[in-house]
Amino acid sequence: KQWYQRRVRDFQIGLDNHVISIQLIRPIKIRTAADAHIECSAKYDLIEGALIEYGASKQLTEYSRLAALVRVGHASGVKLKLLLTRGQHSYRFDIIFSDVIEPVAVLYGTFLPVFVYSTLHWLVINPYLNKLKAEDIAAQSEELKTQLEQAKEEAKEAVNLMRPTYDRNVNVEQCKGGLVIVQAWYGVFGSSNKLIDVTVPMQCLVSISNLILPEHTKTGLVGFYDVSFGEEKQLTVKYRFRNIMHEVIISDTDPLKIPRQSHRISQAASQEGS
Repeated sequence: KQWYQRRVRDFQIGLDNHVISIQLIRPIKIRTAADAHIECSAKYDLIEGALIEYGASKQLTEYSRLAALVRVGHASGVKLKLLLTRGQHSYRFDIIFSDVIEPVAVLYGTFLPVFVYSTLHWLVINPYLNKLKAEDIAAQSEELKTQLEQAKEEAKEAVNLMRPTYDRNVNVEQCKGGLVIVQAWYGVFGSSNKLIDVTVPMQCLVSISNLILPEHTKTGLVGFYDVSFGEEKQLTVKYRFRNIMHEVIISDTDPLKIPRQSHRISQAASQEGS
């Protein structure tokens, strides 16, 4: 909650009257759980006397805003102002509850907008916003689905082109007991349809029995793609080095350097896995 104080002195000269007004404004801006803003201000001038204005406003959509303001004063009585702003258009409705200050009128002016808005919120506004949100999610899902299919096809074509390089690399490493990628998977573990086999791309990255990946997402590697936008992904690699099985699991953005002695699998576990 923030308080601001501003004193404004205005001197206006008209044809029929002279007006001097002194305003003391203390806006209170509170953001509620419903994402609405509550404001309050006090004013005094020589013609209308003391005035109190309070109300709330809420952003309904990106281009629509609804506000309700209660004005209580000796000259104006109790008045409710409703303002709907949509784009560059504004619609204002004034409701006069009383020409004088009466507690019942103040109560009606305060709680009637709350009751009406709450009713509209649950019966009209909330379903409408949920509908817009569902349509937006559906449109994004369709777009992401198209991007996913395209990335999948590009990765598949890249893997096919890497096959000859993969075969040569495996033969060279096997002959000298070097680094051979037995199996590598990338994606969201625990979901079989969100995992891709990246054994071929990983083996093609092996150079002189070493493989080094920098600290960065693996989706940019040739033969890889983002199998699930926004979800946390991992890379697991099972490899053979000097005829000994190794295994390592890292997060998507973690660096990787193999072989490493710490990745060695015990002989019992290796035989059990095979």
